[in-house]
Amino acid sequence: PAHYRRGVALRKEGKDEEAAGYFLAAAQRGYHLAEVELAYLHAEEGSALRDDPAAYAWFTLAIKHEPKPTQARILSKDREVVRRRMRSADKKEARRLSGVLLSNLGAVPAYTEAR
Repeated sequence: PAHYRRGVALRKEGKDEEAAGYFLAAAQRGYHLAEVELAYLHAEEGSALRDDPAAYAWFTLAIKHEPKPTQARILSKDREVVRRRMRSADKKEARRLSGVLLSNLGAVPAYTEAR
């Protein structure tokens, strides 16, 4: 959808905070690639949005929605990198945030293009 495409364009321009809003809107509409973008936005070194518990939670949601086992394994490995660098309190927050995202967006059906 347009929200996702706008988020990608903003991210290419280095406007990660603005891009995140568009990715969130796309994720809420079932565009699951936006969940992946949000996970990496929160996980990347040097990102203004760096937040390991949030990254972990977005990876968890993205893994749930990923239909391709190979891609799910890649996301799982990246989530594990984030988990390993967190402290105990951050891990607790990551579990809480994962529960919130799964509760709020876990059952959102995948976006499909109108034909």
